[in-house]
Amino acid sequence: YPESYTDIVNSLINIGHIKYSQTKLDDAVDYYSRAIVLLKEFDSTNHLQIATIFYWIGIIRNRQRSFDRAIECLEQCLKIREASLFPGESDITLILSYLSETQQARNQYHIALAYEMKLFLIREKNLSPNHQNIAQSLSNIGECYEHLNQFKMALEYYKQALSIYVQYSSNSFEQETMEDNIDRLSTILNILEIQ
Repeated sequence: YPESYTDIVNSLINIGHIKYSQTKLDDAVDYYSRAIVLLKEFDSTNHLQIATIFYWIGIIRNRQRSFDRAIECLEQCLKIREASLFPGESDITLILSYLSETQQARNQYHIALAYEMKLFLIREKNLSPNHQNIAQSLSNIGECYEHLNQFKMALEYYKQALSIYVQYSSNSFEQETMEDNIDRLSTILNILEIQ
């Protein structure tokens, strides 16, 4: 059994993927969880595979709107990935993005903002200043500030995002969205100043 555990783990993962594709999400989680148990028992140093399985479970829990459980799995995944990879790795940015999305779905914008800021710092360190992913981070940060009713901060981040989006003709939708956000917040701030 211990010698063949890798075959069993891979089979459990593959069955989990099949169940996921069939939208049998609880079954998929069950198979993924069994794979984690075997990995922890027979190959506890295979952290990256364990992290990947936690990621899949987190995505499923998010899809099921079981946000607390999704966050728990995604945090486990993030912790393992941060210990195993360089901080700029795309896996980490994807995990942070899902964590932010999950917190926003829970209306926990202050926590989502922390994830977005961390994601922005990684992108800022690894990408050119006018990269489209930088603009996406700035837009997401602005959105979090807007939900926190910090309109001036949101407006500044939207303006920064727009200054990048206008450099790319392929971003006309994003550019229009930022312009709409800026107009809306400018109107709100003008109304608040009048009162």
